Amino acid sequence: MRIAKWLGVLFLWLGALAMVGALIITRVVDPESFKPRIADAVRTATGQTLSLRGPLRLSWFPWLAVESNAGALANPLDPVGTPLVSWRKARIGARLWPLLRGELVLDQLQLDGLHVQLTRDAGGHGNWLSLLDGLRRPGRTGGTSFKELRGLLLRDSSIEYRDASGFKWSLSGWHVDSGAIHPNQPFAFDSQFELTTGEQGPRQSMALHAVLRLGAGSLDIADVAASLRLRAAGLRSDGVPMTLKAALVHADLPAQTWSAPIATLQSATASLNFRAAQLQLGNPSAEAHANVELPLTSLRKLLADWGVKVPHTRDPAALERFAFVCKISYGAFGVAADITALQLDDSHFSGRVARGTADGPIEFQLQGDTMRLDRYRSPANEHATPFVFPTAQLAALRARGTLTLEQAQAAGAEFRGVTLRLLLAEGALSTTP
Repeated sequence: MRIAKWLGVLFLWLGALAMVGALIITRVVDPESFKPRIADAVRTATGQTLSLRGPLRLSWFPWLAVESNAGALANPLDPVGTPLVSWRKARIGARLWPLLRGELVLDQLQLDGLHVQLTRDAGGHGNWLSLLDGLRRPGRTGGTSFKELRGLLLRDSSIEYRDASGFKWSLSGWHVDSGAIHPNQPFAFDSQFELTTGEQGPRQSMALHAVLRLGAGSLDIADVAASLRLRAAGLRSDGVPMTLKAALVHADLPAQTWSAPIATLQSATASLNFRAAQLQLGNPSAEAHANVELPLTSLRKLLADWGVKVPHTRDPAALERFAFVCKISYGAFGVAADITALQLDDSHFSGRVARGTADGPIEFQLQGDTMRLDRYRSPANEHATPFVFPTAQLAALRARGTLTLEQAQAAGAEFRGVTLRLLLAEGALSTTP
């Protein structure tokens, strides 16, 4: 019993000495002296230049932690221009005893005002590629094995992407909260942000929950559940609510390939199904493709849910049955939808719709079987709201192409082999039979 008492006193004194020593060290050691060492370590690990502005703050208990104000990681394609990564404030800590054993147990990584600037030049080289190559180099941790990161906390952060063609997307108001991160073990991940495509496109709000697993060169994202509001001209002013779900998204980080076997986008009563979706970032130009299916739904109800005013038609059952199956592709050529089957009421179509550049016209070639045009005319009732062809809205699409019908019926007459050439541009709609 006396031995246990003396051992308790001994450990108490050792703990007190450790705390006193930590206090002396934090008072005596100048954290600024660590800046060159930190910069050298980052250069060794990533091959990039790190700059830290403002004073560093060093804390010892309960974590050996470093806090910094603004900092930046240089852009490999433009070292004197906009940094690849920058932040307003950062904090990271490590447990001391595991570190002495060669194990890296990190506290929560906190970043405020993080900004990531991704660019791809005309040759297809991304400014992030050399960073990935540096991180993949053997021995980058200097013999220290990573065991745990207690979480990731991002506030008021953003990502921006641009390529040589002028295409741009940006993610702003980015917030992230994650659970503890261990190699090859799942952890919870929650995020919210606003996504904008183009220079002045509408902001799409999104919130995401998923379970992530980091492996050797891979990232698995499971149980994806995202909610978003789609904003666009002519739709509901508060945005169209949608939900996106996917059982699994797999990323091969060295190959820069992202894939999702099955995903579903739900909007009101309509479900858009994506199969075999894949995104390839490693090529000179980013490429993506997916098989997309919209099961039979009411187009009239869907448009009404989206805030689009649907005109009265002579046939009340018109604009009810709507479905399609297509393959969507994106690459250096632009974006295209190869339509295997499209149904509008009793009519069936196939063909292709494509757009070469972000500001270029939409081009289409559609072939259909039979279409009864009279059913889409305004009702004979004189008190009914007449149908007004939305010329201005369609002209804003800047589209051109052909619509070919095997048979068309209008005003009691029947036409065969009808081809309409449509041009929507400069605020005008023209058709040529």
